[in-house]
Amino acid sequence: MQEVLVAVFDTPSRAEQAVEALKAVGIREPAVRRYKDDKAALAQRPYGHGREATSSTDRAEGGGFWSWLLGEEGDGGYYPDHERAAYERAIAADNEVVAVTVDETRGQDAMRILTSHAPLELEVKEGGATSRATDRQPAVRSGPAAGAAKNEETIPLSEEQVSVGKRQVDRGTTRVRRYVVTEPVEAQVNLRDEHVEIERRRPIAGAPGEPAFEERVVEVHETTEEPVVSKTARPVEEVVIRKTTTERPETVRDQVRKEKVEIDKPRSPRTHDLNQA
Repeated sequence: MQEVLVAVFDTPSRAEQAVEALKAVGIREPAVRRYKDDKAALAQRPYGHGREATSSTDRAEGGGFWSWLLGEEGDGGYYPDHERAAYERAIAADNEVVAVTVDETRGQDAMRILTSHAPLELEVKEGGATSRATDRQPAVRSGPAAGAAKNEETIPLSEEQVSVGKRQVDRGTTRVRRYVVTEPVEAQVNLRDEHVEIERRRPIAGAPGEPAFEERVVEVHETTEEPVVSKTARPVEEVVIRKTTTERPETVRDQVRKEKVEIDKPRSPRTHDLNQA
């Protein structure tokens, strides 16, 4: 429920400081308004030395202070007569009013800021109302928001709305590592060996012979074959790495809260007609 906090300041500088402090905590126009009675200010100055008019947001567009504070239909009826007279006397004395419209969650913050800037305390004395600065705790008045009916109270009903977004989640890393292994292989190959054989036999008759008693050396080389292994590398397969993107529908289920009202009216008593049999 919204309410209006009203504070009266004796100087525009104090009112300005209070407004700036409210803005610093996030309470800004149009929730923060200032009022000053231009007619009262002009009446206190000599002819020809009228002050400049304040902006349209700082004064009522006709209808006076209560219309400015409570809206077009506002007449100050929410306030007791002695408080209304005190406010009207304070405004007529060229003081400045700061009105803050807040809900109950920000009311304590706004009240603390207003009271910390020394607003006037409105006092009612015998025969009228006066406004003066005191050393006591300054009074900040809380009233209904503009346009609210005097016999009306508003209960806001809220509900949660679901907004589904998307975010990327790391599903892990796919690694492709190439490494070397050794496997045993076999192959058959035919190898040839040479051997020297020595044979003794009788000479063939009639064949020319070698001169006798001469030394002679005959050398015959033997050869053998052994396997020679050579290896060459050739590509036999390719591994291709790529990323593809697919889309899938997914249903998101959750619960939302909603405020409702329950109306419990007192039941009217039953009437019994005693004349009936």
